[in-house]
Amino acid sequence: MSKVVSMGECLIDFIPSSETEYKANPGGAPANVCACVSKLGGEGYYLGRVSTDSFGSFLMDEMKKSGIRLDYVTRDDIHKTTLAFVTLKNGERSFSFYRDDTADLNFDAQDVNSNMFSKGDILHFCSLGLASSTSRKAHAKAIMLAEKNGGIVSFDVNMRENLWPSRKEMLDAIVGFMPYADIIKMSQEELAILSPEEDIKSIFAIADKASLIFITKGEEGSTVYSRDLNNYSVVAHKCDVVDTTGAGDAYIGAILYKLSKGEAELSVENMKDAMQFASVVSSLVCSSKGALASMPTLQKVKEIL
Repeated sequence: MSKVVSMGECLIDFIPSSETEYKANPGGAPANVCACVSKLGGEGYYLGRVSTDSFGSFLMDEMKKSGIRLDYVTRDDIHKTTLAFVTLKNGERSFSFYRDDTADLNFDAQDVNSNMFSKGDILHFCSLGLASSTSRKAHAKAIMLAEKNGGIVSFDVNMRENLWPSRKEMLDAIVGFMPYADIIKMSQEELAILSPEEDIKSIFAIADKASLIFITKGEEGSTVYSRDLNNYSVVAHKCDVVDTTGAGDAYIGAILYKLSKGEAELSVENMKDAMQFASVVSSLVCSSKGALASMPTLQKVKEIL
């Protein structure tokens, strides 16, 4: 089994428990992906910088409970933890972030272990980790090391425009890192922003190394495309939606888990079963509040399949 190293932000999602109260939940897309891989039985390693404040200690404890390997975590006793307040409406969410010079933004290239990757290992990252020049350099180093050692690089576009100075800066960073990825995942809405004509071919022109691009479509399911535009779609697994936070992270986490186990390959034909599996994993996360803590076990997924 190969390991999955997921790098970037780990934060607190404050999710409403009533009209006036919020409950702290561990979150952050890279940490969610790591939890998904780990709880399914894979080797999920979180790579990032976590504050030593009370929120950071809470995150470390929760990641450990989910089985996430913390070997590559750097603790930060200067900067605070990023906070996100989640607003839910009909199961859909919006975010208000408090992320000014926080620990994750100060993730440094020196924090990246030069010996962490072996052939077949997977590095996963998201665009929020590119929002500071310091963290961006750390991501560039990790990607270089993964490539050098025969690893697979996965990139979830995961746009959060309100955390960037401008849309242009966000898109420049995303487009700048897309050529490094073997796998790219984005939502239908993100595809429309990157390509108003929703032209997959134009995305592959930018991501000239990518073998597969996954487009998630919420209730409509998902589609995977190869470079020759061969494609395959799965419908979303039906569930009673409580909270969609982490659903996309669960989807790509399940795909990476299957790749790490050798039960999927970087082709449309050899990704079909993994997509069905990922659809079920994502639906289970939508069925309860929170993200990281809602990631299901393999046994739970098998019961549905």
